[in-house]
Amino acid sequence: MTLLQPFQTLRRWKRFGMALNTAQRASGVGNYWYWMQVPALADGIPIADLVCPLRYDVYVRRDFFSFYAAHRELYRDDPRTFVARVRETPYYVWYMDSEAVRCNPHLRGNRVALEDAFVERVRRAVNLYKDVMANGFSPKHPIILKTAELILPPTTDRGGSPTGKFISGKYFLADGCHRLALLMELGYRFLPPEFFRVKCFKEFSPFDSTSLLTRALALDEATYVRFLSTRYCAPLSFTQVEPFLNHVRVHNPGLLNEVVSALSVDGFQVGRSQ
Repeated sequence: MTLLQPFQTLRRWKRFGMALNTAQRASGVGNYWYWMQVPALADGIPIADLVCPLRYDVYVRRDFFSFYAAHRELYRDDPRTFVARVRETPYYVWYMDSEAVRCNPHLRGNRVALEDAFVERVRRAVNLYKDVMANGFSPKHPIILKTAELILPPTTDRGGSPTGKFISGKYFLADGCHRLALLMELGYRFLPPEFFRVKCFKEFSPFDSTSLLTRALALDEATYVRFLSTRYCAPLSFTQVEPFLNHVRVHNPGLLNEVVSALSVDGFQVGRSQ
């Protein structure tokens, strides 16, 4: 086998996959997909709309970049100690309790493999930070958003049961979550249109990482309600459930059921403060 053969095989599989997807879309069979232009997003999309209420993991990734920025010398001089320090942060909990559930189910039960994968995840995140700091964000590698002709209820596991949240959003994070988190760390509140593409599937179930992480990270009421505030009552920010709900009742009553479902699924009592 020559060095080029694996790449040639990969290209052939990609061409086959594209041809199969085209045939499925033409016949209406299978979960086909296609790229789409969305005039409503011509000026971009608020990042809060992509992150809240389902993707608290993006906040965790953002905080990793903050941690790295404050400890770059440690990573340069002693990567092992840096990774050991990261294991003491929510980033490690996110990887083991959320990322591994959704993206690496084949590693479940294999602690050594999971630890190795985590070290590699840290390395890739650091390299992303360095690249963006040196060269800026490249539109050649856009963040991929998903939507669907039929948007199914959110789940935590592909093929798993719905978490129970109602959602009104139409566009959801797919590929590029670390890139979005880094943009947040750099101060972006709006995702420019040249930074993303939209992929539309026949049907799609959004990933609800928040329902995993509120418990795994033992999020307190103030942290969680501030998170919800970014979408449902910005620029205001609340730290208690009842004042937050009262604001939604008055100013966004059409979203009240959605907000109540998020609070309930994520373990926060509706009707009294924690």
